[in-house]
Amino acid sequence: MTNDHIKALLLDHARRLDRSGGAVFQTRAFRVAALAVQGLPRAIVTIFAERGRAGLQSIPGIGKSIAYTIERIIRTGQVETLRDPSIPPREQLRNLRGVGQRGVEWLQEGLGIRTVSQLRDTLSVSPMSGVTSAEEPSVEILLEVDALFRETQQSKEVCRGGWLLRANFPRTALAFRVGMSREWVEIRFNRGEQSGIRLIVTEDGDRVVRGREIRKVA
Repeated sequence: MTNDHIKALLLDHARRLDRSGGAVFQTRAFRVAALAVQGLPRAIVTIFAERGRAGLQSIPGIGKSIAYTIERIIRTGQVETLRDPSIPPREQLRNLRGVGQRGVEWLQEGLGIRTVSQLRDTLSVSPMSGVTSAEEPSVEILLEVDALFRETQQSKEVCRGGWLLRANFPRTALAFRVGMSREWVEIRFNRGEQSGIRLIVTEDGDRVVRGREIRKVA
């Protein structure tokens, strides 16, 4: 993989962005990066081999996002970006509050999730699948317990509507990977032989019970 080859791929992507009406700053960034690669006195693959992505980011004109793209070119031969112009802005994972670049990369590469809707569908799969709302606490109760836990930051069992409920920050790999381990709240509940778990998240400024999208302003 030569510098000229990588430069050509970056310029070709810039032209595609132009044709598809991509943001001017994106097009310009890829062109600047192509010129930066062209002006290097040594092979960029050698720089990457020696210092990884940090080495790419140390090159003037190459920022974090394009360093990711160049790394993917070196590894796969394909142009892959964290901001996909074919996906509407509201569906871009990069626009999720609290999800940094590494979180977006992990979702895309590790789980194959590329849109907010796909992430929402993944989170909707819970131990309560197939259970009716009558067999679990109401949305209002779940949001009340969520608010109490976020206010006190203390996990303790509470009783509401005949249900015993306990809230905690989730300890799942996904929550930590996307930087939401202190934003999402997991509520476990039981009443007799009935029990389950629900995840509470923030979406568009509202607290939402995942899988029971009845909104209540936070």
